[in-house]
Amino acid sequence: MQLYIDDDTYKKMVHSIANELAKNLGNDLINSCIIGIGESGITTAQTIYEFYDQKCKIKRCDVDKKTRTVQGLSIEDIHNKSIIICDSIINTGTTVEIVREYLIKNKPDDIKILSIVLRNGSPLIPNYYALMIEKNDDIFYNINNYPIYKYHFGLIRKIKDDDVNKHFESGNPQIDKWCIEDYLHCSVYSQLYSTYIFDVNNEILGILHFFEKFDNEIYVITIGTARNKHNMKIGSSLMSFLFKHCKFNKKQYITLSAFEDVSKFYEKLGFKPIKKFDLPNFGRLVEMKYKVY
Repeated sequence: MQLYIDDDTYKKMVHSIANELAKNLGNDLINSCIIGIGESGITTAQTIYEFYDQKCKIKRCDVDKKTRTVQGLSIEDIHNKSIIICDSIINTGTTVEIVREYLIKNKPDDIKILSIVLRNGSPLIPNYYALMIEKNDDIFYNINNYPIYKYHFGLIRKIKDDDVNKHFESGNPQIDKWCIEDYLHCSVYSQLYSTYIFDVNNEILGILHFFEKFDNEIYVITIGTARNKHNMKIGSSLMSFLFKHCKFNKKQYITLSAFEDVSKFYEKLGFKPIKKFDLPNFGRLVEMKYKVY
């Protein structure tokens, strides 16, 4: 899932951490040095430094992971000081651990580690953090303009009982052998099945029908556009919705089967052919797979 942290929220989280840290430091604040790792770390450190009315010292350092070296610090910055290592996010903790090892050699009085965000599963847990995210989450800071996901017309929604008397025809006999009532029946029969429709002025112009094949995989049974509406990019809009649906619900893969003449559409969206086989009286079918993240 994608998480967007605006400036005000970011500052509130940093200030909350700084407030808790100040309780721990007490009178030792004057003898403290806040060290920010890289660009994002020094931004966090600067916010804390200002919160403390500049009563402590602030430094930036940079880390070379390959050589496990630290640049930007001197012994005077560290020796007998209470050190606060700042980073915006800890994924594995490797960078922070390199800085910590470097600091220990120069005999600080104390070392605290803080991060705004901690990724679940990290081997290193900071002393202070404001938010934990999951392994596959993406987080973006200092957002003023959020990315907007849009569909230029119509409405994508879950199928509902009121749709039962509506008609949908794609022109594809394999899709049209099902009526709206069949999709509704699946939804009632099992929560593993989901059907979304592309609704334009209460008319069904597109259908997306899928089920949860495994805990981390969605299998698309049907995706269809109404006859004579194929140039309106309804199918692409439904697939774009499905990509976001899977990412939000932590479904890592999407699989489907498409006839060879249609498979090019899915390849353009990023699907990879897995296997091909012939169906008597129908044609060649291509099994395809898409990695969501």
